[in-house]
Amino acid sequence: MTLSLRRMGIPFAGLITGFVAGLLPGMVRPREEMPPSGKNPARDRLLRTAHVPPSTVRLTLQELSILQKGEIERLEVEVARLSAVSGKGMSRQQKLDFARQVCETYAAEYEADMHPERKHELKRMLYEIDEEMAPYFIDRYRSDPDPTIRWVSWYLAIAAGGPAAAEFLNSWLQDPATPADRRAGLLESLCGFDEIIPFSFKKIPVAESLGTTAVRFSESASPGDRMGAAALLGNSEAPGSEAVLRRMAGSDPDQKVRGVAIRSLGRIGTRETLAYLRNCPSPASNVGYPDPTWYVKAALAESINELQLRFSD
Repeated sequence: MTLSLRRMGIPFAGLITGFVAGLLPGMVRPREEMPPSGKNPARDRLLRTAHVPPSTVRLTLQELSILQKGEIERLEVEVARLSAVSGKGMSRQQKLDFARQVCETYAAEYEADMHPERKHELKRMLYEIDEEMAPYFIDRYRSDPDPTIRWVSWYLAIAAGGPAAAEFLNSWLQDPATPADRRAGLLESLCGFDEIIPFSFKKIPVAESLGTTAVRFSESASPGDRMGAAALLGNSEAPGSEAVLRRMAGSDPDQKVRGVAIRSLGRIGTRETLAYLRNCPSPASNVGYPDPTWYVKAALAESINELQLRFSD
């Protein structure tokens, strides 16, 4: 069988690791199997670039080729689509119109039992909003009488990011009228645990004022408050941010809080942070999700890998 690794797009192989792994149980085929590791160099090289141990896989080269080619084509189409409709190419009026469309679409389906493909479509819309749309969402949150519109607008303002969203968030966090349980719930949902809508703090610049608020919330009795604080400090360049995150990563009683703090250390860390994380005790449990310690183990692996890549020289 003739196989062109160049045409298969080997540099993109890591992108399909999860996709391949998810299909393994249904693709075990005793016939047409390739020889064991070491007897087929092309197969072994392909599996290495996809980070799949050859000894655990029973896929043929043809099957891997089909999987990889299909995923690469899908990603190329998606990149082209996002490039064509990026918010950066919109006029001011087009951005306002798009912001209105996103807000009302999410509000209409916010609590619906959506088909997975529809969820995927809604998630893609988030990549098309930018910080220039934040003022629209903030105004909609403050003025719309519909409670669903208001809370969807709150999320979208944070997702849009930028200075206006950061100021809005800081004011909201410090407002005595903000219910403590609502605040903690919304902060937790922005830390990567919302399976429906993947909002996050990643586009929020954390300057001195918001950073001070985050440090105060890091000592809150509420795990949701502390999770939000840990996520925000992952965007802060203030000298004291890492010390607070190390405290939370090493001693917080909530495993999710520890996981968020460790991920934030991976974003802002230095070579010294990498040494700290390598020595950070990992939970002994071998149980995967939903075991609480899973968050810490996964965060440690992810952050250590991120810092190793950053400081590979």
